[in-house]
Amino acid sequence: MRRTGLVILYMVATAIALGGVGDLTVRALFEVHERFLGTADVPAATTSLILHLLHALGGGLVGIGIASFALVHFAVRRGERWALWTMLAAVVAAEGANAVGMYAVGSFWYVSATYVVLTAIGVALLVVGKSTRATPDSIGRTASTTARARS
Repeated sequence: MRRTGLVILYMVATAIALGGVGDLTVRALFEVHERFLGTADVPAATTSLILHLLHALGGGLVGIGIASFALVHFAVRRGERWALWTMLAAVVAAEGANAVGMYAVGSFWYVSATYVVLTAIGVALLVVGKSTRATPDSIGRTASTTARARS
């Protein structure tokens, strides 16, 4: 369970960062934007505003993805539970808001919602699963217990 939880969290962090990069590369409004605005003839200033906001969102998602990856790699793998809750809170805040906004305009909200659900599953697997990583303290206890059992 631990390995599966880690793999899920690594994948979600990477997907969020790559999704943010995708948002940063958008250069024109999507059909869903025009449909939401009720016209294909969107004023240039409105187009510019929407694209700047989309790029700002993309930058934030890249940051959340990189930070989540770092949390998993440097803290979660070492059993730091605080890092699990920090990642979950960050992903819920960022992707939850993203999903709500995308739902409001009729876009692919379920992608962001899926990231939230997968993060929760990864966290749950790590919380309920027993750590198989040996710590220096547990190695010492195991060795002394084994030595006493043999004597």
